[in-house]
Amino acid sequence: MKQIIKEHWLTIIMFAMSLTPLLWFVGRPDVIINGLDTNFPLDPLVWFERRFFVWNDTIGTGADATTSTSGWFFHLIQVIPHVLGFNLRHVQIISLVFWFSSIVFGSYYLSRTFLKNNKLAQLILVFIYTYNIYLFNTWENVKVANLAVMVGLPLFIGLANRYVFDALSNGKLLFYSVLFSMITSGAGINPAYIITLMGGVIIYFLTILPFRKREIRHIFLGAMLMSVVIIMSNLYWVVPFSHFMLADRAVLTLENIGYTNWVAALSENTSLLNVIRLQGAWDWYAVDQSGFPMYIPYALNYFYKLPFILFSFVVPTLVIISYILLNNKKNYLYVYTGIMLVIGIFMGAGLHEPTGSLYNLMAKYIPYFSFFRSPWYIFTPYVILAYAVLSGLLVENILKRFGDKKILNIILGKRLIYLGVVIFVIGGLLYEYPLITGKIFRPQKSDSFFVKIPDYVWETKKYLDNSESSARIVVYPEDELEQFKWGYRGTETVLNLFSSKETVAPSFVFLGKGLKPILQGIYNNIKQENYDSVFKSLSFLNADTLFMKNDAVSIYHSKEIPEKDKLVFGEWTFYQNADYPGKILTANGLYTNNSDDSVFDTLLPYLDPNRVITLAGDSEVNKIDNSQDIKKNIFQLDNTTYGSNPVGNRQRYLINVPEGIYELAIEKRGYNGSDLSVIFPDLLNKDTEIVETDTFYILKNIKVTQGEHNVDIVYPENSNLISKDLVLKGNENLHIKGEELLNNDNVLIVFNDGINEKSLIVPVDEFNPYANYLFSYEYKYIYGNTPNVNIVQESGAAKYKVLPTKVDEDTDWNKKEIFVEPVRASSTMNVVIEIPVDSREKRSKTYFENISFKRIYDNKLFLIEQNADTIHTPTVSFTKVNPTKYKVKVENINDNYLLVFLEKYSPNWNIVSASYLGKPLHFSAHGYANAWYMPGNSTTQEFTIFYTTQKYYYFGLFVSLATVVICVLIFPLYNYVKRSKKVHK
Repeated sequence: MKQIIKEHWLTIIMFAMSLTPLLWFVGRPDVIINGLDTNFPLDPLVWFERRFFVWNDTIGTGADATTSTSGWFFHLIQVIPHVLGFNLRHVQIISLVFWFSSIVFGSYYLSRTFLKNNKLAQLILVFIYTYNIYLFNTWENVKVANLAVMVGLPLFIGLANRYVFDALSNGKLLFYSVLFSMITSGAGINPAYIITLMGGVIIYFLTILPFRKREIRHIFLGAMLMSVVIIMSNLYWVVPFSHFMLADRAVLTLENIGYTNWVAALSENTSLLNVIRLQGAWDWYAVDQSGFPMYIPYALNYFYKLPFILFSFVVPTLVIISYILLNNKKNYLYVYTGIMLVIGIFMGAGLHEPTGSLYNLMAKYIPYFSFFRSPWYIFTPYVILAYAVLSGLLVENILKRFGDKKILNIILGKRLIYLGVVIFVIGGLLYEYPLITGKIFRPQKSDSFFVKIPDYVWETKKYLDNSESSARIVVYPEDELEQFKWGYRGTETVLNLFSSKETVAPSFVFLGKGLKPILQGIYNNIKQENYDSVFKSLSFLNADTLFMKNDAVSIYHSKEIPEKDKLVFGEWTFYQNADYPGKILTANGLYTNNSDDSVFDTLLPYLDPNRVITLAGDSEVNKIDNSQDIKKNIFQLDNTTYGSNPVGNRQRYLINVPEGIYELAIEKRGYNGSDLSVIFPDLLNKDTEIVETDTFYILKNIKVTQGEHNVDIVYPENSNLISKDLVLKGNENLHIKGEELLNNDNVLIVFNDGINEKSLIVPVDEFNPYANYLFSYEYKYIYGNTPNVNIVQESGAAKYKVLPTKVDEDTDWNKKEIFVEPVRASSTMNVVIEIPVDSREKRSKTYFENISFKRIYDNKLFLIEQNADTIHTPTVSFTKVNPTKYKVKVENINDNYLLVFLEKYSPNWNIVSASYLGKPLHFSAHGYANAWYMPGNSTTQEFTIFYTTQKYYYFGLFVSLATVVICVLIFPLYNYVKRSKKVHK
């Protein structure tokens, strides 16, 4: 046994390191690691199947998913044990151990080629590469692209080095290149990461050229073969992604495809010092008012505890010493790691100065450079690789330099060197304790990643798996970050983790310009209990179900919806509505929106879902031969009074529309029709009809002549929601001395004697969070400190919104007005006047008068044209083949018609038919969906709606598979030919 340990001690250590994820689950039974970017699937097979289509129809109303196809291997590691019958916890453990051991093996593979026959140096390289602070966040969220880069860099660079120095055959190079490419394919989920991976390989070959001038052809061939294999084996996602990017020339930045460019926020704390110490993650520096970290509780140890601060400089110090004690035989490695360090540190700092200006210029002038939106996460693997290699070189060099010299051997004997390595490893384990013990998953915090899934989640999964409905599910509450009382937090709805059902939920990324206001309008009506409007709006989304998460941690509370069919699974309720049009339908006409997004978030419930809402000026719509006859124009009226008197109860609106018969829709916003008076004597006629919905007061059959007309809406008398008596009572509450009082009883005297800070809290009466307000006051500064006047919206101890204002030192009476748009949630609002003191303990005094808090009358008014024709609506039936393909049959056609496809608009959605249909006009519907004006050239038509990018995926997949087959077979074929030649000789 001793002999085995002596010979294989490094292998034993590598094996033990690979099992680190097992420690994360010790003492935590029945939990899995899930949440935020982790998104560990509760049904791995469902997620694996999605990787073979470039369109994801389960998120929102669909989204391009070209790069997500690159995650097939990552999810394959989850699917295999799942299919074999392992429970979900064991599936996750197997997956985590696989990827952790891949990093260990990858770095060990590199160490074997850079540091041959020196196990101690190899250990240092593997240890630093495997256990480092950068990987805290990578493992915390199990980031596929980050892991792929960390696995791929040492594998590919080690392979390249073996090819150059060990005369590795071309056959072996191709075989291992394609094998490593498959393992690290997940880097393509964010193309910036695979560029970083290939960059590391290319830099190696460029670095080695000056040192091996006689082998330029060999090196060039190796670089070309590796690059070609990496690219060719990834064409299954590269080709469709390139088509997606280049098909629309407007796609040059992240913002063009709906992603948030957060490089500025991420760069705030990536100083060169922080990057060098690998402490550049943004969430370490997010603190609450008391200065305690909001997300990373253990960060305080690294900021303030001396042992942690000192150890953060140990590896950078080893790197400096390594450059001092050069091994001239390996100069190329020092040059290579030096280049990697420079790129990794300076690019990793992002927009942080002193190098931020250069990064900003690159982002501004280099197309697509904005895709490097997370510079510290993307480029730091270069730093880690350089640190690991240079530290290993240092140990190797010390052993070679001093191990055989008698005098130095006494001082720096091998045993002492080994002891130093042991101390470093122990210190490193203590320094990296959050990664070793699982503290990176915040086990003691409310936002822990350790999650126990409730039984009703599995009950819901069973129900959805058996449901025959193809309609969407709209998720409420509206928080973009979904969070449950039982622990799960995610950027996607939890339903997507286990179901293929199409869901519409708040999202940081996937809503898009048109869908977002529709969803916001639905949520606003849910909160105001306008349920008729809610379910009418669902029709525009092909949704028949409202999913209420009663166990959500949210400021928006779910309420019981009366008179609706429902299914209850534990804390989850599904309200169903049978009236929905289907994803593919024919429309009887057009609406032309001459307004803005208000049509979608406000007016939508009143509109006919059988008509297509289009935008004014749509060039494709204008090509429809009878578009002027079949469209209903929608106009939003301009409020001409709002700018001068937004709190006046009589608001004047201006009409300037073409002659015609219209409907006037007045947004009620908390009022009934009986509360409102509508004055436009020149427009009323005997045929005027009044209709009232839960959200609108509507006057139909209004004849409007060409020219300008005024409409006056008289709202209930506006009152001050702040009690004057309560405000003035503050004079007593502030304990003002007699000599400070004025004779004017209408003035609030804000006085502080300079001893203690004082405050006056005045509640806003009858506060309605769904209305907007104007807060105003007059003031006169006398002396001392100026007061703070804060508007605070809260519920219990939770503050939803704070609008701070500070009084200026105006010695004459002045006035301030503040527009207040509350958070749309049940709450209260207070005006808080604070009188601060300072160290000089001086008195202060300010006068306030006419403090007012009044509702703003900004209700929206719309005119909808009535006199528009309708067109014939043929019968539609369809079959969904897969997320990118729908077979459609249209019958009873007698003329041209409008076809609507309620999936997110993309020019890549096309009509494909065996018979001649020409090229139907393709335009945007409802602000987000697809519509075509179809030729009625036959009574029955059969065609396919196809997402064109999928065919590019099929082409790329064919090439990638062919590349894999060739590279796998070329190795044994090469050996077979070689053996045959020997036998022949």
